[in-house]
Amino acid sequence: MIELRTLGAIDLRHPDGSPVTSVLAQPKRLALLAFLAVKGGSGFQRRDTLLGLFWPDSDTASARRSLVQSVYVLRRALGADVLVSRGDDEVGIAPGRVRCDAAEFQRLVACADPGEALELYRGELLPGFFLSGLPEWEQWLDGERLRLSRLATQATNRLVTEAEARGDWADGVEWARRAAAFSPDDERSLRRLLALLEGAGDRSGALREYEQFARRLRAEHDTSPAPETQALAATLRAPLPAPPLPVSPPPKPAPAAASSPPAAEAIHPPEPRRPSRTRSRAAYLAAGAMLLALLVYGGIRIGRGSDPIPARDLRLERVAVLPFNVRGDARLAYLGPGMADLLAGRLDGAGNVQTVDPTTLIGFLAQHDANLSDHDRGQAVARRFGAGWYVLGSVVGAGGSLQLRASLFGDDGRVRATAEAGAADESQLFVLVDEVARKLLAGWGFGGEITRTAAVSTRSLPAAKAFLRGEQAYRTERYGDAASAFRAAVDADSGFALAHYRLSLALGRQAGERTAEADSAAGLAARLSGRLTEHDRLMVMAHAALSGGDPRRAYLLYRAVVAAHPDNVEAWYELGELMLRDPMATGGTTGQARLPFERVLSLAPRHLGALANLARLEAGERDSAARLRLEQLVRRAETIRPHDARTREMRRLQVFA
Repeated sequence: MIELRTLGAIDLRHPDGSPVTSVLAQPKRLALLAFLAVKGGSGFQRRDTLLGLFWPDSDTASARRSLVQSVYVLRRALGADVLVSRGDDEVGIAPGRVRCDAAEFQRLVACADPGEALELYRGELLPGFFLSGLPEWEQWLDGERLRLSRLATQATNRLVTEAEARGDWADGVEWARRAAAFSPDDERSLRRLLALLEGAGDRSGALREYEQFARRLRAEHDTSPAPETQALAATLRAPLPAPPLPVSPPPKPAPAAASSPPAAEAIHPPEPRRPSRTRSRAAYLAAGAMLLALLVYGGIRIGRGSDPIPARDLRLERVAVLPFNVRGDARLAYLGPGMADLLAGRLDGAGNVQTVDPTTLIGFLAQHDANLSDHDRGQAVARRFGAGWYVLGSVVGAGGSLQLRASLFGDDGRVRATAEAGAADESQLFVLVDEVARKLLAGWGFGGEITRTAAVSTRSLPAAKAFLRGEQAYRTERYGDAASAFRAAVDADSGFALAHYRLSLALGRQAGERTAEADSAAGLAARLSGRLTEHDRLMVMAHAALSGGDPRRAYLLYRAVVAAHPDNVEAWYELGELMLRDPMATGGTTGQARLPFERVLSLAPRHLGALANLARLEAGERDSAARLRLEQLVRRAETIRPHDARTREMRRLQVFA
């Protein structure tokens, strides 16, 4: 097979390994071959496209003669059957005749084989290659270089995430270095590398990387690193805190008076842990790594209030998709919040687009002033979650037909793109969502591709409808109804990984503990997770690890999720629960669970589970300041659900604090 190398170097060789010097010496014909090879996955290319790229200043007849002559020369050099035509208007490369590293790289990325793909990515496409007077060719080449570089960065980041999940710091550092090399001006990649070096215990190496980056930025762009990157560097320079000395256990409380509640009602808070000297440094390193992760992925500020998330990384386009307005057919009401799930799933991962977690967003809107206009709500969401963009839309159903309309707004309230799509019936829902997503991206002027599957990872409409009903029930803590809906979803599509996952969660919440059915659903979701997005797959694998009795792996996977998606309430909550229940597995102390629970409350202020867990931590402190904080937590819970079992438990904790 003929070998065409285009990534990091330019080379063309016959099957016997000898160079095809006649083509290598003719840049325009080499460019034509490279264009056809790189676009190989798209099949044949129209002659008109090739004429515009390579002979833009020639009249049509002259340009066609030049193309025919170029194809003849390439066939003579490579073989008569290498370039094939379809009719008079299309040209392509015959399958199996030319192996192009760029085409194979794209195929391996699409097949979720990042390691093999990166073996082929040795540098930019056609490095140093230039053809004068061909603006459309130059535009195409620049766009392809950027697109392939982004694919390489995405593949490398996936390997970094997998290394983080394994706790393999050395492997993670190696891949993070490659990601930073692929995108030398991307501070997000740099911050991830710095955090991994710190996690591996190489703070001096992390600071060297930062200083080199800062010097290059000053020399080449006359600017300084972003505030988030500077804050991370300051954290790296700060000395680690000294290990704490062992403390004496607190005095045991006096025996309860006769009027105290019955013993069966008493809830005993966890005793404060006394870190041993041998584990104290590891615990502080773990805590430091967690804090660094928060700085790495956006400079997140944690507090007891609901402070806004700071401004996004300028290279990450963050968009919030709000629930759609539904008019007409009442049977389509599920698409109100459902479109927030579906469309957010389609946009997320399109190049550097990241969407706000729909569950977090919908929970925030439920606490917001319902009398606000749609635009005010959109701007409030954008400010709250550090998004530069928001999407408002509508669903209109009449006579069985379906019409979707969506508009993309900047955080200043100005419309930037609109999209409409219609179909004769509801069965075309997924096609409509795909079309709206593509039109929004095109109107936005964003050249990324939609790389995610639909948010719910099924093409069965009954399964999707049941899943979205289950999501609505789960968000309002109606876990029995949610479990029934998720069962209906997996009955309609047995390969529906996310429905199995959510069924496992709902069953566990309903029972208050692990059950055989919940564990079985978690395991099945993990086995089916190969079709999921990276974010969803990590969530599924973390839950499966927890269900399978591997809390350490679950902890590392949840950390990877919150690092990349800092507004994911569910991942933060599970991380906190793990740190509270099993500090040995997380390498820290129970007190360090405070940070993720406070993060949950900053995103979802009415999250009763997080309030209850913080109450347990405060009750374990046994001092006047902690009792005051516990009292405030109890008052807060009473304004949310005064008769909930968790609120009652918090009152009992207050009695014994």
